[in-house]
This record gives sequence, structure tokens and C-alpha cells, in this order.
Amino acid sequence: MMGESARFRLAGILVVAAAGCVALTGMACTPSPEHSVSSADNNGQALSELQADESAAQETAPQSNGSSESDADNAKDSANDTDNANEEEQNDMGDLAAQLQAVRERHPFTWIGLSVADAQRHAEEAGIALRVVRIDGERQDGSRQRQAGRIDVDVQQGLILAAREDQGEGNPLLFLEGVTDTDLLPFIGMSEDKSQAQAEAAGRPWRVHTRDGEGQMLTMDYVEERVNAVISDGHVVAASGG
Repeated sequence: MMGESARFRLAGILVVAAAGCVALTGMACTPSPEHSVSSADNNGQALSELQADESAAQETAPQSNGSSESDADNAKDSANDTDNANEEEQNDMGDLAAQLQAVRERHPFTWIGLSVADAQRHAEEAGIALRVVRIDGERQDGSRQRQAGRIDVDVQQGLILAAREDQGEGNPLLFLEGVTDTDLLPFIGMSEDKSQAQAEAAGRPWRVHTRDGEGQMLTMDYVEERVNAVISDGHVVAASGG
């Protein structure tokens, strides 16, 4: 069935045609039979085109609405994914801060668990050079330069995860405190015996890497789950894996 807009448009065509005839002849036109047939054909064609346009518009409208709804759903899903990722990141940061706080409560560490700003303030007060070597696992520019006595720190989520003392060119760094990976945090800050017992209970091989600044004789094999402990005054102050 022809809609209101189509009927109005067709009526407009007929009125314009009639007005044009009067303007040209000064009187109303009486079409010939042939002209009537031609006009009827033209009007029928115009009517068909109008109906086709109206039908196409009606079919397009729901599709546009569906597309808009789909775009809105996609935007909502994207926003939810972003919120979930932010929440997970905040939870990870909270977990790490809590673990580092627990480590500091087990042993009076100097660097581990401090924010970068607090560590820099402490270093300035003590007259010690401090340099951030890694941030969230990425090595920083210029971090291969050596300077005896400087403290090189690894930072994870804005907190000090490990601290090493630079002993000068040609000498290895002295691992003072901290861990190379967060899954080693439960094994530091306690006595050597307790740390070893906890590692063995977790099914992880355990050995002493350094004791009171002296490196121990070690095999060169790599064991992923192994805990390499750094001992100072009978306590595990640092640990690395492998």
C-alpha cells in the first residue's frame, strides 16, 4: 500500500503538470486520449518508483537500528574489558605491595619494598649513588655503565624488587637483597633453615649461592624451579631462580 509521503508526492506531480498546462495555453488543458494514456503510464511509473523508494527506506531503517545497537554492544564490551584489565592490574599491584610489606616485617631490609622516591631520598641522605636498572623487567638505557659503590635497583610496579651493589669494573655485582622474580618472595626474610624447609615443602630445590658476601662453589646446570639463596647473618636476604 502506498504511504502518505508517496501520495503527497504524486499529487504534487499532477498539480504541477496542470499548472504548467494553464501557464502555456492560458486555459485548462483537456488531454487527448493518446496523451491520457501516456500520462497514465508516466504516472504509473512514477508511482511504482515512489513505492519502491518507500519500501527500500523501510527495509533500511531496521538495519540501521540493528547496526547502531551492535556498535553500542561492542563499545560496552570494550569498556568492560578495559575495566576488567584495570581491576586485575590494581589487584596485582596490591598483591605485590602486600608481599613486599610482609617481607619487610620478617627482616629489616634497607631497599626492598621502598618506592623509587623513598629509595632515592634514602640514598641521598646516606651519600650513596642509586640507579634504576630495570623497570618491570625492561633494562634501562645506560644501565651497563659501572661505578663502584653504587646501588643498582630493579623496580616492579613502582616498588624496589631487588638491590645490588656495584663493585667496580671487572667485578661481579653483589646481590644485596630482593629477588629476581616475585614467586621467590616467600623464601626471603627468614632464617636459612626455615627458607630451605619452605622451599623443600613446595617441591623446589634449594641451595646457597652466597654466604656473607662469599660466593659458594656451584654446579653450572640450570634448574628452573631451584632457589639460589643469598645468606647474610643467618637470614636469606636475596634469592634468584635457576
